[in-house]
Amino acid sequence: MELLSGATGSRLKGSKNVPLSDVFSETGIRSREEIEQALKKAGYDSSLPIIAACNGGVQASLLALALSYVGKQYRLYNGSLMEIGLRAPHMISEK
Repeated sequence: MELLSGATGSRLKGSKNVPLSDVFSETGIRSREEIEQALKKAGYDSSLPIIAACNGGVQASLLALALSYVGKQYRLYNGSLMEIGLRAPHMISEK
């Protein structure tokens, strides 16, 4: 994260991590049940909005595909952590 001057970590405050390996396999997208389980494991709270973001934008787009597949409403922040780190590094502080 050295490119993000002022950032002290690699996560947005309050964010949840959903590894792509939990929603995609070597052969494609996992089942709806597996994706729902991955969201539950990550601490997904259905009362809060989902904003898909990642370090460079690509992984967030893949998560958005999986969220669409299971019928979840979400927003895609394609500016990535790189942009947030340049504009508001104080928002990236959790490790």
